Amino acid sequence: MRKTIRTNTKELGELRTSQLITSFGVGAIVDFRDETAILGGADDWYRDPENDKERVLRCHNLEKILDKEFFVKPKCDKKQRAIYKRSYSHDIGAYRFPSMLYCPSCTRLCSEKELAGLQKGELRCPRCGKRLVPSRFVVVCRHGHIDDFPYSAWVHRGNPCAKQDGNRAPKLKPFNINGRTNLGSLMVSCEDCGMIRSMQEAFVPDALASVYQCAGRQPWLERDDPRPCTEKAAVRMRASTGIYMPVNISALNIPPWSTNVSKILLNHLDAMEGKNDASLLSYIQRFICPYLPGISVNQILATYKTLISDENQKHPASLRELYEEHSLQGRLHRSPEAFDPRGKHCYQRRSLRSLWRQRSLGRYVGRHLTKTKEMLDDMHKRKIDMADEIFVINVGGYFGESTLSEIEYANATGKAVRYLGRQ
Repeated sequence: MRKTIRTNTKELGELRTSQLITSFGVGAIVDFRDETAILGGADDWYRDPENDKERVLRCHNLEKILDKEFFVKPKCDKKQRAIYKRSYSHDIGAYRFPSMLYCPSCTRLCSEKELAGLQKGELRCPRCGKRLVPSRFVVVCRHGHIDDFPYSAWVHRGNPCAKQDGNRAPKLKPFNINGRTNLGSLMVSCEDCGMIRSMQEAFVPDALASVYQCAGRQPWLERDDPRPCTEKAAVRMRASTGIYMPVNISALNIPPWSTNVSKILLNHLDAMEGKNDASLLSYIQRFICPYLPGISVNQILATYKTLISDENQKHPASLRELYEEHSLQGRLHRSPEAFDPRGKHCYQRRSLRSLWRQRSLGRYVGRHLTKTKEMLDDMHKRKIDMADEIFVINVGGYFGESTLSEIEYANATGKAVRYLGRQ
């Protein structure tokens, strides 16, 4: 189901760019000064490849993890604030949500659809003219869908209003018993048929099972989820912190991916694929050297070959996969220990509290960590003595201090050394 996209836009407010990947990211409900809206998807952040290329972010490791070509940061003004103004950018879209609104003066519920085409800008109650505010309740499911609370279906227990007039929505009115303000006293009534139901009951597990089926609503995207959703919906307060929980995935750029040459080459990998050295030198001279003054063509070519060799290197998903591959080749493994030397064994079952009371925690832990590391390093070298060769898992060309020491020992004892990654 395609949602209606409004052509009339306005500035809602300001957000810091860091907030767009934390508390106020895509799909988050934000209370601005005059509106409550859900932030739209990032589909329109990169509209013009020619003018927006300066905002492209490259991170080889993260691109592989998420299976993406590149990342884009949002447009900002000079004060590093995300821009909503139509004259500057449409990157950070937002849509009114919840669409079910409430009048604090005459206490009526009113849907945004009922006012479509009748009002522009700030929506007001058609009965009293007061400004409408968003409804307090929404429904969510574990598949990430969110929708307006089905007030009419809830009050009428899944049935249509007995006195509903044609296609007109029933007149619903929330109220509190005896002037109280807690959730237990909040009721919703239908002015047409007189049915009343408590809102507190909606928070009981599976309370909506008989009146509402998750419709796969994704109000932050242009289209809702076309797949049928079988998850049970639950009621939540609109301002609840548990409604939006961003999933942040991070990665580190290490050489050669973090160099300036590599960042520019990443934009040309597709065009350079399959060319011989002569064609590569010509391409680099024409399209890349103007952006890298002071760096020779041969240096750029060497970096390119490093990039494609790392990219085409197939790394095992786990040590178990590597061991299985080598075992099928008839090789016997003697692997290093896979546990943290700082674990429970280095404390010899002595509690941290007793160590702290003796005011010697730092000296005790440091002394035992040193002894444990020395013991493990010596154990690894004894295994090298029993081996015909050693296989170094150096993903991304990284070598730790202990690994370098073991490689030197293997070379000194005449053992063959093979590497998974680039040496």
